[in-house]
Amino acid sequence: MASIRPVEWKKADGTPSRAFAVDYKDQSGRRRVKQFKKRRDANEFITRLGGELSAGTHVADRDSITVAEAASAWLEACEHVGRNGREPVEKHTLRQYKSHVEHHILPLIGGVRLNQLNKPQIVKFRSQLLKMRSRAMTSKVLTSLSGILEEAQAAGSVAQNVAHGVRLVTSSRHKQEVFVPSRETIKIIL
Repeated sequence: MASIRPVEWKKADGTPSRAFAVDYKDQSGRRRVKQFKKRRDANEFITRLGGELSAGTHVADRDSITVAEAASAWLEACEHVGRNGREPVEKHTLRQYKSHVEHHILPLIGGVRLNQLNKPQIVKFRSQLLKMRSRAMTSKVLTSLSGILEEAQAAGSVAQNVAHGVRLVTSSRHKQEVFVPSRETIKIIL
């Protein structure tokens, strides 16, 4: 059972400060403490925590890995083991995946811990990519990021794949319609 307690202290300049600590035990029975500035945030954490603990998917901040570490594990799986029971990927595909990770994912969100990653951050990441890259490349990088998080979820490093559902639809309005001539026109041409 998790509980919230106020924590008070004095800053270096003597002004009082206050926060709210959530005490809980994780699924392995280890005691954990997480601190929040607002009681509302602590209550939201407890609500989310209950579901994660009952599902056995909770990962504490201290035990969470970064996007960079998850990407490294994903590339390793793609190269040697294969993902989701499939064969390892082709060399060209692996080269593309490494490029997505090295040039797009790591510079923007590589240092973020997986348990702190959320959908709004993924949407912001997509927007940043669109400013720098084409829609097609952005879509490919989002697919790679979703694969990284899917692999991390399967390994138990994160509770959910927050990139799932964040898409980039490539519009077909700029494509030219194909004109198929009628039979009579084809006969005249022939």
